[in-house]
Amino acid sequence: LYWKKKKKKKKKLIDDKMVKITGLRRRFLAAMAIVGVCLAIVTPNILQGSTNRNNAPRTCEKLNGARIACIGDSVTVGKHAVDYPQALQEILTMEYKVKGVTVRNFGASGRTAGDTLESYRMSQKFKESVKYQPEIALVMLGTNDAKTGVKYWTNWISYRNLFENGLASIVTAFSRTTVYVLSPIPAYSTKDDIQPYVISSCIQPSVANFTRSHGVRYIDTHSPFLGVLGPPFDYRFDGPAVRVCRRGDGIVQGSPSESEKEKYKEFFRDGIHPTTRGYEVIARTVAKVLCS
Repeated sequence: LYWKKKKKKKKKLIDDKMVKITGLRRRFLAAMAIVGVCLAIVTPNILQGSTNRNNAPRTCEKLNGARIACIGDSVTVGKHAVDYPQALQEILTMEYKVKGVTVRNFGASGRTAGDTLESYRMSQKFKESVKYQPEIALVMLGTNDAKTGVKYWTNWISYRNLFENGLASIVTAFSRTTVYVLSPIPAYSTKDDIQPYVISSCIQPSVANFTRSHGVRYIDTHSPFLGVLGPPFDYRFDGPAVRVCRRGDGIVQGSPSESEKEKYKEFFRDGIHPTTRGYEVIARTVAKVLCS
């Protein structure tokens, strides 16, 4: 009898525990069901809100009806591709929904920013761009200032004054215009005796410094290409090809591999002048700044 009673009591304790466990399990499952219902209701709304934000059309109403003048050298001219002024017009109209904007190309091949005989200020295109009276002027010069044949940059300390004075003369000609100075894009060949390392190491930093010291708006159209293609190679006429480091004045010797050359072709038709894809990089960079 004693063992039967003890066994019965033990069984009762086990049954009580099972009841408690079953009760807890039921309450847990009920709670999870409630949470599931809440998530089912809330999550679609959250996702929908996120999707709407991502797909919201970008607008830039401040540029509605604006006249934009693109000033530069043959990089701006873009004879063999959809140039960046054309690409900018399309991006502003189609993607930013800008109404009535007009982007005109006033590029003049072979012209320098520096105050020289080849200065852009001496060109007919410069006179036309000023007469156009744009609301916005985009100035991108400096590539031809890096030519070895011209030899202006061989003494950069003295030429820098000519360079910045020439740039200042162009900017001040647009007294009633919002002027943006664009950095020259990097060069990936020595076509027309243009030296890549001069553009990246001397001219581009000087353009950035000029805009800071003169209180002019600046658009960095140089760095986006470095991010995709890396720094250009230095094909100096007096030494072997070396790669320019962005850290101080350091350089690393080397030459582009075949895969690097192929990548260049995606963005540059000759290492100096962009392809349609290269011009799109410039146009998107500019559009983002104009509409920010």
